[in-house]
Amino acid sequence: MRELSITKGSSREATALSDFGDESRRTTSQTMSRDRIVNQTFDVARECANPGWDGYAANPVSEITFLRAVTFLRSLPDDIPDPTANADPDGALTFEWRVKPRWSLTVGIEPNGDLTFAALLGRARRTGSGPPHGSVLHEVSALIRRLLCEARRG
Repeated sequence: MRELSITKGSSREATALSDFGDESRRTTSQTMSRDRIVNQTFDVARECANPGWDGYAANPVSEITFLRAVTFLRSLPDDIPDPTANADPDGALTFEWRVKPRWSLTVGIEPNGDLTFAALLGRARRTGSGPPHGSVLHEVSALIRRLLCEARRG
């Protein structure tokens, strides 16, 4: 596993997130799956932990949003490939699966704890939001599997 170089931000949230990431990597990275995407998510959260991280008025990504995102990632079945991690100016962490043009799914872990999603499935579109468990999580898993089926078709 590669070592991440950590440059601590100046805010209280950035320092807490950096300290949490150091400890989290030491205690879980060798025993849990999804290390690569958790590390990528940590990097994104660290880079976006200060207000205005986008050069404008973006809200910071909080430690609790990062923790919720890790919980979401670890809840995914092992056969689902890792997404790409990003952040939104509203302070959400987002994950994207893209298999080809017009076939993608973006899932957001919102600062309020909700999970949001938007899918392009060829000509069809699906969106939704709610608590990150139960029917919303089931629907997201089903959408990922539909994307994977489409990817296998070519």
